Amino acid sequence: MPSSSTAFQSLSEAILKAYYDFHPTMAVSLGYHQYDGKLPDWHPEMIAGWVDTVRHFQQQLAQIDSSTFGAEQRLDHTVLSLALQEEVFDWEELRDWQRNPMTYSDYCDVSGYLKRNYAPLEDRFRGLIRHLRNVPAFLETGWANIRRPVPKTFVATAMEMFNGHIRFLNENLPAQWDTLPDEDLRAEAQQARDLARTAIAQMLDHLKNELLPEATQDFAIGTDHYSKLLRFGEMVDMPLEQLVRMGEQDLARNEKAFVGVARQIEPDKSPREVLTTLASHHPTEQSLIDDTRATLDDLAQFIRAHEIVTIPSDIPCIVAETPPFLRWAFAMMDTPGAFEEKATEAFYYVTPVEDNWTAQQKEEWLRKFDYYTLRDVSAHEAYPGHYVHYLHYRQTPSNVRKTFGAYSFWEGWAHYIEEMMLEEGYGDGDPRLHLAQLSEALVRNCRYLVSIRLHTAGMTVNEATQFFMKHAYMDELPARKEAERGTFDPGYLNYTLGKLILRKLRADYAQKQEQLGETFSLGAFHDQFLSYGAPPIPLVRQQMLDDQVLFPAK
Repeated sequence: MPSSSTAFQSLSEAILKAYYDFHPTMAVSLGYHQYDGKLPDWHPEMIAGWVDTVRHFQQQLAQIDSSTFGAEQRLDHTVLSLALQEEVFDWEELRDWQRNPMTYSDYCDVSGYLKRNYAPLEDRFRGLIRHLRNVPAFLETGWANIRRPVPKTFVATAMEMFNGHIRFLNENLPAQWDTLPDEDLRAEAQQARDLARTAIAQMLDHLKNELLPEATQDFAIGTDHYSKLLRFGEMVDMPLEQLVRMGEQDLARNEKAFVGVARQIEPDKSPREVLTTLASHHPTEQSLIDDTRATLDDLAQFIRAHEIVTIPSDIPCIVAETPPFLRWAFAMMDTPGAFEEKATEAFYYVTPVEDNWTAQQKEEWLRKFDYYTLRDVSAHEAYPGHYVHYLHYRQTPSNVRKTFGAYSFWEGWAHYIEEMMLEEGYGDGDPRLHLAQLSEALVRNCRYLVSIRLHTAGMTVNEATQFFMKHAYMDELPARKEAERGTFDPGYLNYTLGKLILRKLRADYAQKQEQLGETFSLGAFHDQFLSYGAPPIPLVRQQMLDDQVLFPAK
């Protein structure tokens, strides 16, 4: 009879293989290009079969005795167990495949075949062509799956995303196939593009003429689902009332600091006026990308000089405009998959203004990228945020943890480092940079509280918009964008939640080292923290402190 350790290794490999087979586009994004061109089959009977398979895996996993495992394997066992619970929850209870047309948009994205040079261009185009040919059937299944009525923000955002895909297929793709020497392959690409574009246009027609007129404001997932979202995804099982109190306390802390720093900069102006003055110093729509690129070297030099965290690679990330179908966010990092062997390009996307916006809308958008906020956002996305985390993540020895990660770890780390960098001296105490950091922290504080209230307390999008405008000093357009995001991304509370859990872990870890007579090293702490991959932070706490108490109940 095989040992429990051997049995777990075999079972985890079987689970991962089945997961990739059901989620082939996820497998491609991780770097498994044998899945190139494949799209998932989301007919209801296939989904039901997949859920049955996951439940069977859960039973097998529960039968394995993990008491004899080493620390790393115990960690993998828990991560895999949580991932299976979350998978059943997503398909059986949240059911975004039936309630949110945005769910189907990501599968129209073929940019990954072009932006990373993991194989000869001709081979990548063959995968792209297969992918595009599968789009019509996938979207047809998606339209059949949608249950009416649908929340209005879901429909409106899905329309933006699908329109972005059409723009990409019309404007970006032809420039790539023009470089192909094979005329037949170019013709195949154009034909596949036309088929996919027609299917996307048909989906847009459905959304505009059938779903939008009857769309509702009924987006809330409810208290039970919200609690499960945190329990399975982040391993956080706390009363919502305690979570709200924590969020309100951190909001009050940052609001008080914001007012104090604003008075330090301009004593005779209100905090909003000071922020407005800072926001007026921003890149132009033409210089946004170049100005963003210029911040990265400075950040990397500071990190190395002050031993904040190890940067495992000298290869910088690439700053580029956000693709049209992802422009619901201000900025984001797009890294290669953890298993990608040849393509190392990581993209730091910054969202430009839209050509059809008014001058006022363009100005409101660019004010969010003032030169001080731009340094804060670049720290979050690149150094030492997401990009540096990704470089450590690639080195994780566990395939389980290279596949599954926690929202609160990814975003909690990136948000935590914004404040930590200033505490360590970045910016030489410039209060304007501090105000920008606090401004971003207030946005995340608002996300935290708005998320809970939108989904469990009846808050409306209009009320959420006003909350962002009041507490994060935002203009109406970006405030409404943030509020709308909360309707379809309840997990965006994890920026602040992850930061709070990580700061508590750091404080408790430093105290433990002091009690043991050891010297606390911030860089060593960060390196050890990132070495685990991206599991729920409470699991990292167990590894580093042998302690499961996140925050004492009050």
